[in-house]
Amino acid sequence: MARSASLSSTAAASIRIVWPPRFGASNIRFFRGFPAQIEIDARDFLKNAEAIFAVAPIQHLVLRNAKPLMSELAACAYLLRLRSLTLRGNQLDDGDIDTLAASSYVAELRALLLDDNAITNAGVETIAASPNFRLLAGLNLDGNRCDNPIDSHQSFDEFSVYWYWVPQPFGEALEAKYGKKLYLHPEQWPPGEEWPQR
Repeated sequence: MARSASLSSTAAASIRIVWPPRFGASNIRFFRGFPAQIEIDARDFLKNAEAIFAVAPIQHLVLRNAKPLMSELAACAYLLRLRSLTLRGNQLDDGDIDTLAASSYVAELRALLLDDNAITNAGVETIAASPNFRLLAGLNLDGNRCDNPIDSHQSFDEFSVYWYWVPQPFGEALEAKYGKKLYLHPEQWPPGEEWPQR
């Protein structure tokens, strides 16, 4: 029985399910044989969310063209199934961040990637103030109009290069006002063990 279970586990790890093309998703990444991350137009995601999650346990979502649909996105209960949400280059501003931060459906996110948008310090403070982002362990704000609350540094030894992160004055001010934030002290990136592979 144990041998059969072992074989089944090995076989499952080597099988990848067929992804239905009708969803319009691309850049699919897999974890343990199942799609775990997809990139998709925001309108297609909202239209097909129920069917998408019926097919695969998606945990990491990359959205395109999300700005006109931020209210609908924030009201989507399927966000609760996600561990990371990428909204890179969606022209998001502070108002869009207000909408997202007010949603209880983002409460399970461990990573929020917002690089290359139009977010200012006010938007970053909204993220820090929101109790819905209490589990957030990774936050990318590169390429926005805000001060970056955290900066990365390298250290070297004879054999390796190490990355570490240091809160900047803006990040320190946020923690003084809102308490410690996990994303200002990341111990690993990406956060969590179940990050998908191609």
